[in-house]
Amino acid sequence: LGRALLAEGEYRAALDEIEAAQTREGDPEAELWLGQALEYNARAVDARAHYKKALELEPGNLEAAALLGRLYAYEGAARQALELLEPVVQKTDAYPYAYLAIGIAHRDLNKRDQAVGEFQRARELDPTLFEAYYEEGRILNDRNKHSGAAAALQAGLDNAKDYAPQPRQVEDAWRRLGDSYYELGRRPEAKTAFEEYLKIAAPNAAGRAEVQRLMRNL
Repeated sequence: LGRALLAEGEYRAALDEIEAAQTREGDPEAELWLGQALEYNARAVDARAHYKKALELEPGNLEAAALLGRLYAYEGAARQALELLEPVVQKTDAYPYAYLAIGIAHRDLNKRDQAVGEFQRARELDPTLFEAYYEEGRILNDRNKHSGAAAALQAGLDNAKDYAPQPRQVEDAWRRLGDSYYELGRRPEAKTAFEEYLKIAAPNAAGRAEVQRLMRNL
């Protein structure tokens, strides 16, 4: 029932049901589901312990390793993340988010080329992973590789129409997309991207003044 409620987006009710299913001895699947329910309820720190418990009960549980490794990556514990995630992707492509998390870990270790490769693999496996497009485009934009940046960011934003990625990433993606199109001399596309950015950026957003300056040249 808890798993079904998770699938339906009833995260609070799912958490209640899965917590009620816990046993004193522990069950790896129930621990895994509880960790997921906690993440969906914005309790990632609490989820970590249950992913660890799932791995203790079943050391070969690849999904638990992938989920725990992802948490480590987002917490900035890059090396711990890689220790868990690299063995997972050597065995299966079932968890595209594992490649995304590996990319984030490599990014934090300043291994930018490796990070880009992981982000590309993540989005090949799951085209809905907006963050993979965004992270790839952000790195390429920062490195003045504007053709690649524009391709990644545009594809990510096109795919984002069907779901709800993080608003700040969408905002930054439009700004960076406009910047890359501007540097490529593609003025109409730059104008469109900047206009989309200005629609959603806060009045005091750090990049707004620069975007408005560039818009005067379009």
